[in-house]
Amino acid sequence: MEISIAGQTLAFIESIICGAALGVVFDLFKLTRKIIKNKIIIAVEDIIFLVICALTSFSFMLRVSSGEIRIFIILGIIIGFIMYYFSVSVIVNKIFDLLEKLLKGFFKIVKIIIFIPIYKIMLFFIRIIHKMAEKPYKLLKKVMRNFGISLKSTVTMMYNKETIRVNRKSKAAAKKRKVGKE
Repeated sequence: MEISIAGQTLAFIESIICGAALGVVFDLFKLTRKIIKNKIIIAVEDIIFLVICALTSFSFMLRVSSGEIRIFIILGIIIGFIMYYFSVSVIVNKIFDLLEKLLKGFFKIVKIIIFIPIYKIMLFFIRIIHKMAEKPYKLLKKVMRNFGISLKSTVTMMYNKETIRVNRKSKAAAKKRKVGKE
């Protein structure tokens, strides 16, 4: 399909705009990189950005030139991306840095106002529950000691065979019970 010179010029200008839009998407991914510094997530983001670029370029070429690959469209997308990256992107990155600082300050305030009091309240309840459970545990320990049963048994590994060592009182109590049953 033939495209007129005016149509080619319009397609070239639109491809520059498409490249600038891909530059905006790149800046958004760059912002998430500043926040999340995990190598695996960065690799996944790179793949997602690559797929977005490929799908956007393909759909743009499909709309403008009926899917025909035209060099001037590819060059327009690259030129638009480069123009955005070296001009508007600098300003956008400064705005993103300011937003990042504001968000970090906001989350710090939220942490101080909300999460720290919730943490202290939970810690208070955990201490109360621990104190409440301490008395029954001591009572159970005393009763078990009277019966000659230890609450703690030690486990040792020797040559891949598991052996359980029990305290001497427990062994003696177990022998008395066996003798009594016979």
